[in-house]
Amino acid sequence: MKKPERKVSKIKKTKSKPERKTSGETIIGITEEITDAIAKSGEMLDAIGDGISIVDRAFKVLYENQVHRDTMGDHVGEHCYKAYTKRQGVCGGCPVALTFNDGKFHTVQRELQTDEETRYVEITASPLKDSTGKIMAGIEVVRDITERKRIEEALRESEDRYKTLVETSLVGVWHITLDGYTIYINPAMCAMLEIEKAEDLEGMTYHSFFTPESLVVIQRERSKRPKGIASSYEVEIVGKRGKKSNVVITGAPIFGADGKLYSYIGTFTDITESKQAQEALRESEQKLRNIIEHSNEMYYVHDTNHVLSYASPQSLQILGYTPDEMMIKWTKLATENPINEIGMEITEKALKTGGKQPPYLLELYKKDRSKVLLEIDESPIIDDKGNVIGIVGAARDVTERVKAEESLKKSEEQIRMLLDSTAEAIYGQDLDGKCTFVNVACIRILGYDNETELLGKNIHELVHYKHSDGSPYPLERCRIYTSSKNDKRIHVDSEVFWRADGTSFPVEYRSYPIEEKGKVIGAVVTFLDITDRKRTEEEIHGRVKELEDFYDMAVGREIRMVQLKEEIEKLKEELEKYKMQ
Repeated sequence: MKKPERKVSKIKKTKSKPERKTSGETIIGITEEITDAIAKSGEMLDAIGDGISIVDRAFKVLYENQVHRDTMGDHVGEHCYKAYTKRQGVCGGCPVALTFNDGKFHTVQRELQTDEETRYVEITASPLKDSTGKIMAGIEVVRDITERKRIEEALRESEDRYKTLVETSLVGVWHITLDGYTIYINPAMCAMLEIEKAEDLEGMTYHSFFTPESLVVIQRERSKRPKGIASSYEVEIVGKRGKKSNVVITGAPIFGADGKLYSYIGTFTDITESKQAQEALRESEQKLRNIIEHSNEMYYVHDTNHVLSYASPQSLQILGYTPDEMMIKWTKLATENPINEIGMEITEKALKTGGKQPPYLLELYKKDRSKVLLEIDESPIIDDKGNVIGIVGAARDVTERVKAEESLKKSEEQIRMLLDSTAEAIYGQDLDGKCTFVNVACIRILGYDNETELLGKNIHELVHYKHSDGSPYPLERCRIYTSSKNDKRIHVDSEVFWRADGTSFPVEYRSYPIEEKGKVIGAVVTFLDITDRKRTEEEIHGRVKELEDFYDMAVGREIRMVQLKEEIEKLKEELEKYKMQ
């Protein structure tokens, strides 16, 4: 870039006259003196990194060095307020005007808008005086402070972010003097100390908020600070209202520019809940250990090769081996029972898929070579990478239980055979009237194909829902249903049951409540189809009626009457005997 010619060289010089000068001539004289001075030091002024201009008392620009011209433009001979700000008068707060007024230095900052960006300058005005001390002009030093402003702005933003971070942090921050008084404390730290604001600590040192044991620890850690060593340690803090908290302090020294220790700063992390959780976990683990060690079940852990790495003390009771003796491949204890193959398949599936499998049975040899049947309930162990690394499980001795179940099953089969061998129909119902069991005779008499058509159904709605005349028979009035509710036995021979095909038959039934642990849980009902008996009864009743009629006609025939009466009594006795069958 071509260096522009300094306009100051174009200012015409005038010779001084001995006569009295006018005010205009005085200004020209001053200008001549300034021009001569600038001419002598122009090169030096151009070399200065700041912009420099000289303005006369009329605010005309007398001189601009190269930096000023590059920054503000070439405006020598123009009024500064017109040239720089496009104003018609002196700018408000003009530092040169202030300097003309009081002869002092004045500094202001201005924002300059260029075509490309906004820049910031710092303008410092100072008086230029003649040999008599009279102010002839003003010198403006214009320093481009754009980068400084940007740095200051970035620093301010950084400080704001840091302040926001510290003020909103859940971690306490406490900055103290060497003798323990507060320089700064954030809200989180105030909360730990149970105070509202930093002013509440006036006249107090940190010593008031720690237990004696904690102060010993703090003093020990503080001894490291003069050496520039930071450290972390755990202490107990006591709030102003007495609340105790466990905290981890990370403390560090702060040195001054002279290298001397100036203060201490620390961050305080409240670990009270963490400590409580750890204590709860420890207690929980202890409880779990107690449960495991005093349980009737044997707990175990084995790897993917079935080698045991843990067995609870119950191994001695269940298998006769101590936990230490159990650190073997458990498959060595398996008997030849085929159920072990199924168990092995289930375990392998859990190891392969990582999914929990249903419980299964295993038969193992005890240390004395007797056999024990175990029910196994286990889950795969999965590491952080999702790999199956073993099995954890519980084994229960079910040998006696299985024997009892087999005996019960055999007994139930015998009862079933007995029920199915009787000609009397039998069914059971719960308190809601739902059928719980039926025998073969019941299915046959009611006209159903199999028990599934009755089990779980409301038996009243299937076989007892109408009277013999077809009128409805509500459940709440059913004598079987109400007797089971009231824990009563009943015997009825005056109602009908209905078959699957919709036909009915006269029935004689007996209902007995079923109790379990002293509580009625339902009823068992036995019944007979008494169609034939009813027909016979009707025939006998008819014969009795005929004989009674004949008796009435044989009045006066005493012998015949006696015979007829005896015959009638015999028939009545026969009828009663038949009813009792």
